[in-house]
Amino acid sequence: MAKSLTEDKNVARNAATFHMPNVSKHYKKPHITMSKLVQVLLIFAILISCTTIENGKDKLSSNKIESLIAKDTIANLSIGSLVDSGLIVSVNKYKIVCNFYRNFKELEIPIRVCATFEASGFGNIDSFIVNYDGVIHNLKTSDYFIQSPREIIAIKNSRNFGIRIIDFNFDNQPDIAIYNSASGMKNIAEDIYIYGKTKKRFIYNQILSESSNCTVDTIRNLIETFGQGGMASMIYNSETYTWEEEKLKKIREVRQDYNDELKRFIKVTKDLVDNNWVTSTDTLTEERILEMREGK
Repeated sequence: MAKSLTEDKNVARNAATFHMPNVSKHYKKPHITMSKLVQVLLIFAILISCTTIENGKDKLSSNKIESLIAKDTIANLSIGSLVDSGLIVSVNKYKIVCNFYRNFKELEIPIRVCATFEASGFGNIDSFIVNYDGVIHNLKTSDYFIQSPREIIAIKNSRNFGIRIIDFNFDNQPDIAIYNSASGMKNIAEDIYIYGKTKKRFIYNQILSESSNCTVDTIRNLIETFGQGGMASMIYNSETYTWEEEKLKKIREVRQDYNDELKRFIKVTKDLVDNNWVTSTDTLTEERILEMREGK
């Protein structure tokens, strides 16, 4: 009996400090009561592993965040050993925290992704925590479903997958675009945040976030969006924006659709000229559209 109590205490101590490999090594046949205790301790630690943040700012110092970039953890288990952990499959939900960097010009910006998974392996990304300009920013995702913890590794290792850092408003400050699962195969939707230097925070931009396939024209300092429809994307809409007093201003809009009666594509273009909209309409055959695409 004394030996059993000693083993139970050792297991509880190991679980409390999250040396989980030692649990499987030294405690092959845990008592059901102790197993439940280990699960409770694990869940509690995982739930607090993502720092609580209020109003987009964290009380953690920059140095503390830097120290957290050292490794990817789930209660001090590496993601590589996550699959081998027998306890993970026994809980209903668990969190994964992954730390990495994204480059912007000469800067390396620390980022932490927090995700919640079901025991089945499916999950959602809860937030991206960005350390920039001396402030910790918590950027919530509106809809980011992932099918496996391995997608977290893909986000970390890819330059533009999952989260992009790009200057959308041409002020030499990093802005952030986070992938949205509402995206289709051809139309990529993103939650887009524009950094406000004065307020020192990333501000959600509704116009761009409700658009798709946002691209930046650094030559003309314009933003273009493009929504592809059917018929080999011959049905589409696009919009062009410029920035005016830190606000987006639409200067061009194109809509192309198919008219069944005319058996033609109707392209309607609106351009803003001297603050007045000028509209032009073209009627195109499919053959002509294909010629235009080929540059003829």
